[in-house]
Amino acid sequence: MLLIGALLVFAFFNNGRSYFILELHGMDDLEISNIIVEGPDFTTGFYMTAQVKKEMSVFKINVDSPINEGTATITINIENSSPLVLSNMPFKNGKTIYISLSGGNLNYVKAHW
Repeated sequence: MLLIGALLVFAFFNNGRSYFILELHGMDDLEISNIIVEGPDFTTGFYMTAQVKKEMSVFKINVDSPINEGTATITINIENSSPLVLSNMPFKNGKTIYISLSGGNLNYVKAHW
């Protein structure tokens, strides 16, 4: 009975949200080959196949994170070009992080948490 109570408390506080959403804007014309997100306790990579590119109208990616909030580095590798890198990007599980491309640089758009 104690175990069931502990699991219910964990489920209530965890709320099933051990990820944040990374939404990329202004990158429709880029030939993205992969995206790497590195946090303090995780590294996640996403490969962009032709099929994925065709089916995505918006670049929206769920990034699993074992910690609730912190900072991460995002690296976007582009075919035949230098990678785009954004360091110290704040994140919080359950929230959406907006990244835009402007003037050849990645920019973090501050969200209202």
